[in-house]
Amino acid sequence: MGRTIRFMETILRDGQQSQIATRMPIDDMLPVLEDLDSCGLYALEVWGGATFDSCLRYLNEDPWERLRTIRSHVKNAKLQMLLRGQNLLGYRNYADDVVEEFVKKSVENGIDVLRIFDALNDTRNLKDMAGVLTPEVAYELVGEIKAATDLPVQVHTHGTAGIGQMTYLKAVEAGADIIDTCLSPLAEGTSQPATESMAIALDGLGYETDLDVDKLDAIAKHFAGVRDRFLADGGLNPKVLEVEPKALLYKVPGGMLSNLISNLADLGASDRYNEVLAEVPRVRAELG
Repeated sequence: MGRTIRFMETILRDGQQSQIATRMPIDDMLPVLEDLDSCGLYALEVWGGATFDSCLRYLNEDPWERLRTIRSHVKNAKLQMLLRGQNLLGYRNYADDVVEEFVKKSVENGIDVLRIFDALNDTRNLKDMAGVLTPEVAYELVGEIKAATDLPVQVHTHGTAGIGQMTYLKAVEAGADIIDTCLSPLAEGTSQPATESMAIALDGLGYETDLDVDKLDAIAKHFAGVRDRFLADGGLNPKVLEVEPKALLYKVPGGMLSNLISNLADLGASDRYNEVLAEVPRVRAELG
């Protein structure tokens, strides 16, 4: 029996943030929460990132109530959130005491794992939010970390540049313990590699995943209907499904790309998408 690779599922947070700008309401999640909880996943990412803002600004939901509702249905899998460091879930730095209390309240309301997002990512949580971690670098990086610590290594990437699956495979070969994936209806493109596909591939290579692929398939059918609704009403722009090798140059996170597309549409400037992306590395260079 091969080494066990655990999966962290992103469709309730980063997957949907990366493709539909975090517009999925809780009603689309409720029918499958208990199934997600019982199919062998290590964790579900359900909160943090842009979910707090989107719940209040677009979905008329209480983000705290959303978290408590999800927790009431999920008893086995860990619940994970993305915390933007000192910015918490907002867009400015908050005082230390506010940060400390927010973290305490997040845990009290159901969060088990807090992934800290900042420019100097914690090495226990290798987070490649723009999909620019290449396979050879992932192999070297994970290998060096595993050689230095017994802590579990969880790797995160996006499919934007078309190399996410290869990156995960090399990370696993180097000793990664957990990978972040998204169920197929909202996978790939600016999101993560597909959960089902990675599970089948790793199983074929002799690894254990502890996943119930048949149950995952049934859950995916539910989210396929959600995806189709967003495609029909324009909430899912086909641009986020494309492979964009230039992401290796632009280095823009998947969740930012989906929101950029939405913001440009609101401004009547969708035709300037590529122009805006091309400006990113120039601004980065000018700022040193």
